[in-house]
Amino acid sequence: MVYYYGGHYGFATLALLSALPPGYGINVASATVLQLLFMAIYGFSLVILREKGVPRARLLSLLIALCLTFGANAYPFVEYLKYLWNGDQNAFNTAIWHLSPAYLIPGTTHHVPMVDFFQKELHANYMMTPFLVTYVWLTYVIKKEGKTPLIIVPYNGFFLPLFTWSWPVVSLYTFALMTNHYGIAIPVLGALMYSPYILTLLGGEGVSGIAFIGPHNTVIPRTPITAIVVYLLPSIIILYSYIAVRVVKMEKNYILRSLLSLLIALPFVFTRYKAMAVLIVPLVFTMLSRDEEKTLKSLLFTSMITIIACDFVYVDDIFAGYWERFNTVFKFYETSWTLLATAVPLLVARLWEIIPKRRPFTNLWRAIKCAFIASLVLSLTYLPLGYYGSKYKYWDSFDADKFTLDGSMALNIHDRIIVKALLRLPRGVVVELPSPDAQSYVYNSRISVFSGDPSVVGWPLHEYVWRGSIGWHEASTRLKDVLEFYKNPCNETLRVLVEKYHARYIVFSRLEATYVIQNSEKIITIEHWEKTLLSTGYVRVILKIGLYRLFEITRG
Repeated sequence: MVYYYGGHYGFATLALLSALPPGYGINVASATVLQLLFMAIYGFSLVILREKGVPRARLLSLLIALCLTFGANAYPFVEYLKYLWNGDQNAFNTAIWHLSPAYLIPGTTHHVPMVDFFQKELHANYMMTPFLVTYVWLTYVIKKEGKTPLIIVPYNGFFLPLFTWSWPVVSLYTFALMTNHYGIAIPVLGALMYSPYILTLLGGEGVSGIAFIGPHNTVIPRTPITAIVVYLLPSIIILYSYIAVRVVKMEKNYILRSLLSLLIALPFVFTRYKAMAVLIVPLVFTMLSRDEEKTLKSLLFTSMITIIACDFVYVDDIFAGYWERFNTVFKFYETSWTLLATAVPLLVARLWEIIPKRRPFTNLWRAIKCAFIASLVLSLTYLPLGYYGSKYKYWDSFDADKFTLDGSMALNIHDRIIVKALLRLPRGVVVELPSPDAQSYVYNSRISVFSGDPSVVGWPLHEYVWRGSIGWHEASTRLKDVLEFYKNPCNETLRVLVEKYHARYIVFSRLEATYVIQNSEKIITIEHWEKTLLSTGYVRVILKIGLYRLFEITRG
């Protein structure tokens, strides 16, 4: 089961074609995602705003692209103001924590691209964002120019290997936009194009289905109103401004639609789903408007329905109790956020179109524009705060004295030398110490990451998350085999690594040496470990760094 590593494969291929070492590749890829996203949002915004004659379209497009790409939300800035007001150190720590904008909803996380960038995880939901914006842009052009929609079939199916969770949302948007046989044919044909890949997903046990969150369920936290407003503030301001302008113009039909929208949303205010009322009002209002641009309606419908659905249902995986919908929100919210971000220029252009060009309304337009720009700028305050926290406070993300794209600089000197040696050697499976307790986000498995060679085992717990007992059994078996080898490097344990996993290189650096000394009952010293391994006759030393070694397995 390969899950959704299509994007990783693509960026790794680009890194190879560019002759970039793996240590540089991941950082260049992460920056490339942001660059692609910025260009996609800026280009789409500029096209839309110029089409509708919005004043200063270039400047406004630049601001929208800057803030949506490099910003997050206003929460860190609010916490920083608390710190300035009363000197609360906890508020300061929250303000500069690079993940603070992503933990507004209890029991889960909800990222935006810049948070992903500071998190330093080249996750599939992050890589998906620029491709989703360009997909919307392409469908907009196809719809406008009357071209055959079938040309986007390969692009639709591409979201399956790129980010599997996004494909249902993308397909829903496609159906809402087309509202004919194309809306069904495009996702079906797209899935069929990638059917060999889809078949690889069927063997996993990590996801067991879809479950409903009952109204009386008090274990699973719901989304607070403040989280929705803060997370989607620029879109919320524009959406409600659009409704306000329609009402202020005293257009009878729109007054009735706004009242109907409020009536439909009102019952949710008295339930545990009250935050969804914030989205239901503009959703119903927009859907009742027959004269709206089809792409805009489809974007709003798809993004809001997806977010609302996350409060009623969740994907049933290994998470339970308080964290039950962790992955559901984590995966679907960023896709929805991207669709709403793409809708922003369409909303701004539509608002400019409907506002009468006379004094009371021009003042209203200025007020709306100021509020909208203020929300964008506030979201951009995350950039310096998150940068400061990433550099000086959390994760030791950056070297305070110098900048580098070489991720291998995070390794200790011995491991860095081993990585450089492996980069000059033929490819082969590397044996290195995994996390003994099967944890993720740890220093273990660091050699294969930066050399580009496969490792015998990576993160067993992540294998369990998406592959269930099958993944856990395979990963834990590999973990046990590697640990047994390091504790006792004899003919039998070495043969297991060669015959089962085709191992070629063996790493024995500081991490492995520390584990051996602390856990082996038969090995007394590092020299003793090396002598025992060489006595098998299977290996030779190809690199010496003080007490540490890199071995090559010469025969099976």
